[in-house]
Amino acid sequence: MHLRIWIPVAILATLAACGTSHPTPAEERSPRPVSAAQALTGFAASAMDASFTATYEWSEGGEVTVWRAMDRTWRVDVQGWAHGGEVDVTVAWTAEGFFQCAQDECVRLAGITGEIPRRFDPLVQRPFTEWLPVLLDRQTPFAVSYTDDEVEAAQEAQCFRLTPNTVVVEPPIPPGRWCLSPSGEVASVSNAQVGTLTLAEEPRAAVGSVRLPGEIVEGEALGRSAPEPEADEEEEEDDESGERDSSGAENE
Repeated sequence: MHLRIWIPVAILATLAACGTSHPTPAEERSPRPVSAAQALTGFAASAMDASFTATYEWSEGGEVTVWRAMDRTWRVDVQGWAHGGEVDVTVAWTAEGFFQCAQDECVRLAGITGEIPRRFDPLVQRPFTEWLPVLLDRQTPFAVSYTDDEVEAAQEAQCFRLTPNTVVVEPPIPPGRWCLSPSGEVASVSNAQVGTLTLAEEPRAAVGSVRLPGEIVEGEALGRSAPEPEADEEEEEDDESGERDSSGAENE
């Protein structure tokens, strides 16, 4: 006598699936991420090639607008930097050299291969001009790490922290935090030398070449500190004149 055993089709399908299982995409091992130092080099290379116009919020003052032109000239407008925060200034580098502009007039600070004198230097242009090339150098004395907030979501930027790994009297750039976007914009930078610059809005299209916001004149550039009030100087001269008159009267 032959016995027939009926097994439900659903059970057979389950058994077959167990014998021929394949890993799902979620189970596959994701590729190992590159080191922070390698990633920073790639982001910095994109930033070196990027041209854009962008406005930043500055922790040490008002807004800072950066113009990186397509011909590699640049301009940085700094709100309320000069004369104790009373005067907006622009620093720029063109084919004619370095300039500071304020109140519709521009003064040459240095030739095309020179540098901005320290007392007229707002420093906020340096992350976009002098410091980016240093990030490409793998011999710099910094340990590079991803920050806890690895991605700054608003700009889809990757953030890195630079920490000195040797005793250096004066490192080529200050240690701190950099956030760079894949398209090359500096989303934010923070260190003890400039404070914190944070991208305030979506970057705008780059200009072909920067223009100075004023006429080039002969004169003195403006410093950070407010000048001494002229009235005080006049009062001091009057006091000195009065003392001389009084002394002369006593002698007579």
